[in-house]
Amino acid sequence: MKADKRRIKQILISLMYNALKFTPTGGQVRVSAQLVPAGLALAVSDSGIGIGPEDLPKVMERFGVVDLSLSRKHEGNGLGLPLSKQLAELHGGTLMLESTVDVGPRPPSPCPESAW
Repeated sequence: MKADKRRIKQILISLMYNALKFTPTGGQVRVSAQLVPAGLALAVSDSGIGIGPEDLPKVMERFGVVDLSLSRKHEGNGLGLPLSKQLAELHGGTLMLESTVDVGPRPPSPCPESAW
């Protein structure tokens, strides 16, 4: 597999930062990685506040910040997820985001076989 180590690290840091930032004390954040035929599959899951389906496209846009009362307690400029998405795409991959508002701890989705 050929990849820019610094950019892959940046993707992972950004995803983990978001997961930790929006997960309350006592919550769970899980990270998994595996090599798949298409390359590398990374998964980050958490038991945080979640994002509603209507807001998923917004958080994937530059400067797209969802104004939930809990989420606005945390500063951010709305660039982490869009940058991670762009870096994944530059590596020939995709960034998929799944979320449900106010759902308790959930196990990480298995890494898809088609991930980068």
